[in-house]
Amino acid sequence: MAKAARTALLQMDRSSRLCKVFFHFVGAVPNSTSLLEILRRFLKEIQPDTDLPETLEETEQVVRSELTRNHSDRIVIFIDALNQVDEETRVEPMFWLPEVLGQNVRCVLSLITDSEPHKALKKRNDFQSEKVEIPVLDLDAKKRLEIVNGYLGLFSKTLTAEQVVPLLAKKASNNPLWLRIACEELRLYGDFGSVTEYIMLMEDTLKGLLQQVLRRFEKETDRVLLISTLCLLEASRFGLLEFELLEILKDRESLEFRENSRECCPEESPVTEKRPRLPSADWASVYRNLRIFLRPYGNPSEGRLDFYHSTLKEVVQDMYLDRQKSEASYNERLCWWHKKLAVYYRSSGTFERKVEEYPHHLLFLKNHSRGSEDKRFYCKWLQDFLRDMKTFKQLFNDEFSETLLFYWRESGDENYEQMCKCYVGEIRAMQKDFAYTPSDITERFEDVSRLVVQAGKYKDGLALAEECIDMVEKFPDQFEKEERNEKLMYLYGHIARIKSLLLPPTQSAKEIPELQAIIELHSKAIQIINSSGKKDDKKYKKFLALQLDKTAYARGGIASRSDELTWSNLFSGKKTKKEMIDQGRKEVEMAIGLYQELKDFGRELGAQITKATLYRGNKDEQLEIYEKTRQRCCQIFGEEHHLMCTLCFNTGIVYEDAKDTANAYEYFRKALSIGSKVFGPKHRMTQMYRDTLKEKKYAALAKKQGDATD
Repeated sequence: MAKAARTALLQMDRSSRLCKVFFHFVGAVPNSTSLLEILRRFLKEIQPDTDLPETLEETEQVVRSELTRNHSDRIVIFIDALNQVDEETRVEPMFWLPEVLGQNVRCVLSLITDSEPHKALKKRNDFQSEKVEIPVLDLDAKKRLEIVNGYLGLFSKTLTAEQVVPLLAKKASNNPLWLRIACEELRLYGDFGSVTEYIMLMEDTLKGLLQQVLRRFEKETDRVLLISTLCLLEASRFGLLEFELLEILKDRESLEFRENSRECCPEESPVTEKRPRLPSADWASVYRNLRIFLRPYGNPSEGRLDFYHSTLKEVVQDMYLDRQKSEASYNERLCWWHKKLAVYYRSSGTFERKVEEYPHHLLFLKNHSRGSEDKRFYCKWLQDFLRDMKTFKQLFNDEFSETLLFYWRESGDENYEQMCKCYVGEIRAMQKDFAYTPSDITERFEDVSRLVVQAGKYKDGLALAEECIDMVEKFPDQFEKEERNEKLMYLYGHIARIKSLLLPPTQSAKEIPELQAIIELHSKAIQIINSSGKKDDKKYKKFLALQLDKTAYARGGIASRSDELTWSNLFSGKKTKKEMIDQGRKEVEMAIGLYQELKDFGRELGAQITKATLYRGNKDEQLEIYEKTRQRCCQIFGEEHHLMCTLCFNTGIVYEDAKDTANAYEYFRKALSIGSKVFGPKHRMTQMYRDTLKEKKYAALAKKQGDATD
C-alpha cells in the first residue's frame, strides 16, 4: 500500500492534471485507528478551508457526499489495514463509503478477509466484479529473502545461505508477519552455531510461532505479570493506558486466577485518586518482550496499548483463557479479568476512561456470570454508574442517546422507570441548591426531558418540558434576552415534537385541534429565528429546517384527518385543503434544501419521509419516495436505524390504505423487528408496531403463515 501510494504521488507530480492523493496507514501511529480522525483528516485535505463536522455520524455523511460528487480534480484514496479501525457505536461499518463513487474518485483499501468491513463490502451489489476485490498473493521467494536480509541488516546481522534455505522452506514464511517474528527471534538468538537447528524447530504456522515465542517470554520474565498483561489487554474494550496496567499489576498477589472466586463488594473498593504502581524495572522486563506485539492506540499523549494483530488475541485466548477446553471454562477465566477491570474502573482512572470501559465489563459479567446473585450485583453497579450526572452529561445526545439508553435497558427490570425517577430526582435536588443558576437548571430540565422522550416516556417528557418553559417565561429577569429567546425557541420545538409523538396512530378529526397547537408552537420557534438576525448561523439554520419539516408534517396531518364537513367548519372560506397541502409541500422542500446545504443527510431523509406523507392518496408517488429514501437510509445508516422503522411502518400504511393487506403486514413486521432492536422491546414505538400487528386481519395472516407472535 505504501508503495502504491508513493507511485500515485510520483505520477501526480509528473501529470499536468491536478490529482489529490490521500493515504492513511491504520495502526502505524497513535490515534491512527480512530475512524472519526481518519475521515476528518481526509476532509481537511480535500476541503482545507471548510469547518469540520463534530460527530462521527455527521462526518460520515459529509464524506459520503464528497465521494459521490463529480470532482473536477482526481481524488485517489489509499487506506491500509482498514480492519484495524476502532469499533464504533454504530450498527455496521463502512457507512462513509458510498456504493457508487464520483466520476474522478478512486479508493484502494486493504483489509483482512471476512473482517467486519470486508463483510459489509461483500453485501453490496457493486462488489461482485473481480476487478473490485484483488486477493493479496503470498510472498514469492525473492520478496521473502529481501525481508529477511533487510530486517536483520538493520541490526548488522545476516544469515548464511544454508540457514536461509530452511527458513524460507517453511510454508508460513509467505506471511510477512510470521517472517518478521521469525527474524526477530533469530536476531535475539545467542548461539550462532545452532541457528540452523533453531530454525528447524520453529513452528510453521503464525499461531504456533506466537505460542512458541510466548512460552519463551514466560521463562525470561515474570510469568504472572506477563500473562496478566496479556489477559487484561484481551478483556479490555479499547486497550489500556500504561499507567492503568501498572496500577492493576501492582497487586501481584491477586493476579493469579482462582476458580469460583468473588471480587470485593463495592464498599471494599474506596475511590482513590492515586494508587501505587508496579515498579518501572518490573514493567520494563515485561514490556521489552511484548513490545513488538503491541501497538500504540488513541491519543499519542495517553500511552494506550493494545494488540498489534488479531491472531495474538486468539493465541492469548487459547493459551491463557482455556478457549479450546470448553465455553464454560473460557467464560469463567474471562470473567475473572473482567472483574479485575470492573473493580479497578469503579474506584480509579479518569472519568472519560471509566465511561469507555466500566459499563462494558459490567455487562460482560452480567451476561456471563453463573449465579443470579452475581448478575444482580453487577446490575446494581451499572445503575449506580448511570445515576451519576457526569455519566449523563458524557453519554447524552440530543438526537438519540443510543448508548445511554442501551445501558439503562441492560441494567435490570423497569429500567426506564428507574432512569426517569433518578434524573428527575437530580433536577429537584438542583432546584434546592443555590449553587445552580436558573440557566443550569432549565438546561438540565430540557436535556432530561429529551432523554425521557427518547425512552418513549412522552407524557413524562412533556411534563418536564412544560415545567421548564414555565420557568423561562415566568422569570425573564433570570436570563439574558438572547439566552432566553434561544431557550424558548428550542423548547417550543421540543414540546411540539412531543405533542406530535403523543398523537394516536389511528387518525381522526379529534386530533386536529392538537395539530393546530403543534403548528402554532413551531411557528413561535420560527418567529424567534427570523427575528434573531442569525438565520445564516449553522445552528439556527438547522433548527429552522427542523421546524419547517415538522410544520409541514402537521399540515399534512390536518388535511388527512379532515372530511369536507370538518374542513368547512374549521376553515370556512379561509383556506382550501389543497392550499394547506401545497403550503406543507413548500415548507418541506425548504427544509430539504436547508438540510442539503448543511449536508445533514440524516435529517434530510426524515424530511423526505414528511414529503411522502403529503402525497397521501397517491400510492405510486408515496412508494417511490419511500423506496428511494429507504435505499439511501440503508446505505448511510444500515438496516437497524430509527428512520428505517418509520420508513417500514409508513410504507405499511400506504399498502394498508390501498387494501393490500399482505404487503402492509410484511412492512409492519419489518418495523417491529427493527424497532425491537433500536428502541428496545418495551418502547412506546415498538409497542405501537406490535399493537398494529395484533389487529384482526394481521393476526389472521400471521396465523396462516405460521409467524411467531407475542
